[in-house]
Amino acid sequence: MYFKDIIGQEEVKERLRQSTRTGIVPHAQLFTEQGGAGAFPLALAYARYLNCTNRTETDACGRCPSSRFAFRIPDRSQEREKERGLR
Repeated sequence: MYFKDIIGQEEVKERLRQSTRTGIVPHAQLFTEQGGAGAFPLALAYARYLNCTNRTETDACGRCPSSRFAFRIPDRSQEREKERGLR
């Protein structure tokens, strides 16, 4: 997941980029959402951007080992359906 893959959230993405450019990155950040707003993909894109050794002004390079690291996101949809009694 890269910033370019996230639709919307332009103001948030720019603030995250700005903190990286200025070198003032908080030691911890909390990404919250109302469900389906994209906080988790945004957090993954930000982690990739922070760790990229050859990032551009807008996104991770996609070529360095840090950028190509594949985040494994488990599919929990079946677990959620069981919790809700849908299966």
